[in-house]
Amino acid sequence: GTYTNTLTAANGCDSVVTLNLTVLPNSSSSMDASICDGQSYTFGSQTLTTGGTYTNTVTAANGCDSVVTLNLTVLPNSSSSMDASICDGQSYSFGSQTLTTGGTYTNTLTAANGCDSVVTLNLTVLPNSSSSMDASICDGQSYTFGSQTLTTSGTYTNTLTAANGCDSVVTLTLNVLPNSETTLNASICQGQSYTFGSQTLTTGGNYTNTLTAANGCDSVVILNLFVKPNSTSSIQRQICQGQIFVFHGQNLASTGIYQAVIPSSNGCDSTITLNLTVAPALTSQLNASICQGQTYTFGSQTLSSSGTYTRTLSSAFGCDSIVTLSLTVRPVVNTTVNASICSGQSYVFNGQNSSITYTSAGTYVNTLIGSNGCDSIVTLVLAVRPIR
Repeated sequence: GTYTNTLTAANGCDSVVTLNLTVLPNSSSSMDASICDGQSYTFGSQTLTTGGTYTNTVTAANGCDSVVTLNLTVLPNSSSSMDASICDGQSYSFGSQTLTTGGTYTNTLTAANGCDSVVTLNLTVLPNSSSSMDASICDGQSYTFGSQTLTTSGTYTNTLTAANGCDSVVTLTLNVLPNSETTLNASICQGQSYTFGSQTLTTGGNYTNTLTAANGCDSVVILNLFVKPNSTSSIQRQICQGQIFVFHGQNLASTGIYQAVIPSSNGCDSTITLNLTVAPALTSQLNASICQGQTYTFGSQTLSSSGTYTRTLSSAFGCDSIVTLSLTVRPVVNTTVNASICSGQSYVFNGQNSSITYTSAGTYVNTLIGSNGCDSIVTLVLAVRPIR
């Protein structure tokens, strides 16, 4: 309410004090709080470590008692463990720690309830791996090595992920092998074929075939193929009847056309055609006569007797020409003539070339031509008769 009081002021006079008195209420409140296990909570003059309900009387803002009821909860701390691994050369952040070596580490974090969460880390450091490999490609090819496409010889590295998740450094030694090229010259005879890889060739020209060389690369073979011609020729020959003509292993005795195939100078077939003629043997008859005492030359023979003789000559064809000679020897006729004349007379004796007149007795010989064309020897016996 409102109250007055008269006091004595410092100056000795009345000092009327009017009091407006207000009766303030006491207050009460409740609060919830929590602490972590192992922590303490100060509540007024109390230091609390266990959960429960506590009261404390404090002076409120209006100066009156304010009774505070505390519901205190003690929250548990938590712990956990974890396994982790890093690769050699890497680091692992664990709270404020940067770890590079394997081991067991702890870190205190704040859990969802605001209390400590002690995490134990088992850290393993995994090794990185390295390997090397050799590879080869042919000139003009490429080799894929990771993201690299390689075409030249050299040493290259590529970092892969190994089975443990760490780096696997692969070192590649790449060798570029050369392709090869060969030129081949070959020849066949006309009508023959040449096998070149899968090709069967019958005409001359330039051909290529790609093979696999000993190094596994292409071996390009260039073939220059020549087709050599076969040759033909013909000959004419003549033999005599009864003769044999040997023609490349054939014994021929009849007129006809024959062929033989022999290798020519270029190694190909040379077909020779033979036109063979068999010429007949010739015979002829010759009649001749000589006078007795004469000789007849018949080839190399000098004949003086009658008879039949043969001689083998060569005809115009070069064959035997058999000449048969019938030789007759005509006789010489001897005649004796007896004549007489009277003394003083003359006797004409006709000779072969002239007439001779004889006047004396005697024997005279004169050679005349007989009827057979031979000598006819006439002997004249001349007698001279006396006159009486």
